[in-house]
Amino acid sequence: MNFEKITGKKPYAHQQETYSVLADGQSVILRAPTGSGKTEAVFVPFLELRGKILPSRMVYALPMRALVNSISSRISNYAGAIQVKAQHGEKLESLYFDADCVVATLDQVITSYACAPLSLGVRYGNIPAGAIAGSFLVFDEVHTFNPELGLQSSLILAERMKGLGLPFVFMTATLPTEFMKSLAERLGARIIEADEESLPVRKLRNVFLISNINEMLSPENILTYYKENPGRLIVVCNTVSKAVELYQQLKEKIRPQPILIHSRFFDEDRARIEKEIERLFGIKGPKEAVLITTQVVEVGMDISADLVLTELAPIDSLIQRAGRCCRWGGKGKFIVFGVSDCAPYKKSVMDSTKDTLSKIQPQRLSWELEKSMVDQILDKTFNNLAYPHAAGKAMWYLSEGAFKGSSSIVENAVRDSLSIEVSIHDNPSSLGKDVMSLPKCKILPSTLKKLIYKLKAKVWAIEIDKEADDDYNPRIDVVPICSVNKIFPNKFYVIHNSYACYSQEEGLILGKSGQPLLPCELKEDVINREQEEIPVETWKEHAINTVKVFEEKILPTEDLVFSKLASWLDENKETILNLVRLILILHDLGKLNKDWQKIAGTKDSFLAHSGKIASVKFPPHATISAYVLGDYLRQCWRNILGEAAFFAIAHHHSVRAVKVPKYRLSDGWFDEVKNTLSELTDIKLPWEWVKNFEAQKVPTRLSKSFPAFEKEKTYTAYVVFSRSLRLSDREATSNLKDNDKKKRDKQ
Repeated sequence: MNFEKITGKKPYAHQQETYSVLADGQSVILRAPTGSGKTEAVFVPFLELRGKILPSRMVYALPMRALVNSISSRISNYAGAIQVKAQHGEKLESLYFDADCVVATLDQVITSYACAPLSLGVRYGNIPAGAIAGSFLVFDEVHTFNPELGLQSSLILAERMKGLGLPFVFMTATLPTEFMKSLAERLGARIIEADEESLPVRKLRNVFLISNINEMLSPENILTYYKENPGRLIVVCNTVSKAVELYQQLKEKIRPQPILIHSRFFDEDRARIEKEIERLFGIKGPKEAVLITTQVVEVGMDISADLVLTELAPIDSLIQRAGRCCRWGGKGKFIVFGVSDCAPYKKSVMDSTKDTLSKIQPQRLSWELEKSMVDQILDKTFNNLAYPHAAGKAMWYLSEGAFKGSSSIVENAVRDSLSIEVSIHDNPSSLGKDVMSLPKCKILPSTLKKLIYKLKAKVWAIEIDKEADDDYNPRIDVVPICSVNKIFPNKFYVIHNSYACYSQEEGLILGKSGQPLLPCELKEDVINREQEEIPVETWKEHAINTVKVFEEKILPTEDLVFSKLASWLDENKETILNLVRLILILHDLGKLNKDWQKIAGTKDSFLAHSGKIASVKFPPHATISAYVLGDYLRQCWRNILGEAAFFAIAHHHSVRAVKVPKYRLSDGWFDEVKNTLSELTDIKLPWEWVKNFEAQKVPTRLSKSFPAFEKEKTYTAYVVFSRSLRLSDREATSNLKDNDKKKRDKQ
């Protein structure tokens, strides 16, 4: 292992062991404290084992955007020629998850795997899904995932990786020991533990845990403790309202003046504040600084203070907060204060944490003490969460969301604090489609309901009426809200500026009047490649070029995935590859429809591209291709392969397409297909199956719109086939346009 050559540091024992286990093709559950190099423990093996034992692509899932930014930047320092991209709501660097290493938020990974991506039109959803299904998956900071939702969704993906025989990694600081043991047994993974004595940064760190849970966090005791311990101070609250209240009370009383951050800042402001926080509290920052914050500080910020004052929270959250105290060594204090209300946490966990802390005398917060408290407090909570039945709720959201193509439903499989997006304006109807580009931040539905109930606030719902087959021309409705019963999760609402305000210093403040916000500049949407002008290409040429792209560009990087898929399905690998080639050749069979060819202006040859696409509307063809091939695929291939191929063809332009338009295959189509097949594959089709469909005229629908998510083998084959087809199709078309441009440039 070239660990030192890649990172410039000698590997710790847990990093060496992680490499060895992955090199044996096994999966890993790694428990290690903050600052122990968990990221390097998985990225170095990926660099050296990709395309051999590990897939050629890595997907690194994290709970927060800030952490994605930090980790992607850190990994890039080691990557060399390997392409590293970040993927979250404000940094869309790899929409199709096609980079060598994609560092993404968990909700991006889960929704994309369910073919309902958050940041991409639903019609394209099976492309990133196929990428994730064949990747080396790493789930980091998993102790921060909702244990009944996000963690369970991650385990569903991990079980599918286990079925495929592809290694994966879970990394944590604070999961209970017994829970990890149950997971390891279920997933066939190895548990690897970091040793505090082998980590210099932990040996140099001397943080004292002080339980002060009979006293509430207040401006007075903050000032008292800071006066006794001048330097860097971080104050962590459980709610935004408490953090804002303390900031307002302290900003004129404490020096240096505090900086405030919480979840209700717009992304641009939050990024600016985070950058300033990392400057002030980074390793080279000034000796004195004050931060007032919420849970947003728990992960994703490489910062440190000598004194951390926090409200009581579940033990795993407290340990994360404690990780911001003397992060790089030295002496510090971590003081926990009581709360009058358990919100937003569960009372049972808060009570257990309080009971444990009440028995602890001031002492050094060691790694062993952290693990001991986690086991004592969380073992009962996690007792039944390691078993498949615990994933029922998450599986329902995944299945329902995948079937309907709803990212908002799939998001429910990640977290239960179902949020809404809000903005501020006095007349959103006047903005037209620009209303969608108002700056937004997220709050809980209950928070907006309280505002409406208490102040009779004027609020509008912004609703998008989007046809299933049109992602590009949505109708936007602005609907006044007259009742709190009309507030639903995962929706967008605009609050009248008489009832809300926003400042770059304090963020969104509800119940206080302010100014209307202005729309931001709209971001460029995903290019609708189907609507671009494409040079003339015959049907046969396009089939040949699509297969060529697959053989030369897709298969070399996905060969391991196809090998593993064949083994999982108990099939010969070449059989599966021949089916993929058949899909590639016949995906545009529906273009041999007389109406399609008539619009294309066919003369001597059947066309796949006519040069008219930018200005002429062609009839849909993908569902016709699948409909005509349906009986053959069902009868001549195993059920799993046939169904996966059927949907891959039907969905090669729009996922969940189901309408089959009126069609009649052109005279001579039979010979065109037969001749093309004879050049590209030795598969012999039973041509009698086409006779019943040749004269089809009546519009109909496919029998199903989407493969069942819970059928793990069929779903995996579907997304792998779909991605191969769509990327090969797109690349072949792109090459056609590039070659045409070169010809015109020469002329």
